[in-house]
Amino acid sequence: MRPLPNPAQLDLIVESLKAAKNPVILYGGGCVDVDHDAQTLAEIIDAPTFLTINAKGLLPPSHPLSLGSNQSLEAGRAVIAEADWVLAIGTELGETDYDVFFLRPVQNQWHADSYRLRCPAITASF
Repeated sequence: MRPLPNPAQLDLIVESLKAAKNPVILYGGGCVDVDHDAQTLAEIIDAPTFLTINAKGLLPPSHPLSLGSNQSLEAGRAVIAEADWVLAIGTELGETDYDVFFLRPVQNQWHADSYRLRCPAITASF
């Protein structure tokens, strides 16, 4: 059984994402069990969404927020580079899927692992 995140922690993350001007979601193969929840989250925060090859199918290719698995193409890199909030779930951000993170340093990162998401809610600037 997977550990469940602290609901208050998730609320803070979602509110921060909703306030973002240019959020992007990166889904990896670790999300394959969430199906419609992945699409619902993308719609709630109105975020363009990339999928690794292992996450294909989480959003239908025809969905207006789905950017497919094009994150390593120049256009995909530009979308990620212009984002003010990047939410990566179920991905290791490996160089083969997300080389954009290896091409320039990332200034603002927040790593959410299962331990941190179970902790009491914290106020933080994402």
